[in-house]
Amino acid sequence: MKVLAFCGSPRQHGNTRTLVDEMARGIVEAGAECEIVDVGIMDIAPCTACEGCHRTGVCVVDDDMTPLYDKIDNADAFVFASPVYFWGPSAQFKAFLDRWFAIVHGPAGDRLNGKKAAVVAAFGD
Repeated sequence: MKVLAFCGSPRQHGNTRTLVDEMARGIVEAGAECEIVDVGIMDIAPCTACEGCHRTGVCVVDDDMTPLYDKIDNADAFVFASPVYFWGPSAQFKAFLDRWFAIVHGPAGDRLNGKKAAVVAAFGD
């Protein structure tokens, strides 16, 4: 099983990354492959709702999200992790999530059918 763990924190050594590292360790100990992707520090533009992906199945924006689409298609499961900023995910993680529109609403339909996911949220007071 291939698991992609997406860390949406803009802080490379923050609490969210610590939680993702521990989850990844457990995933590997259970016999699966796990790759951590630090989307919080990548250059991922927000979705502009141009619907280019709806026509072609590929997002027309060429940035750090582009190579992730193949990884997402080839993964069996996902971990979505973000710090909670102002009662929601980090802005970086939200931009990343919005770009999944190409995967869910392209001409091929929902390419996530049958895949599993877990969500991790880190919040401090």
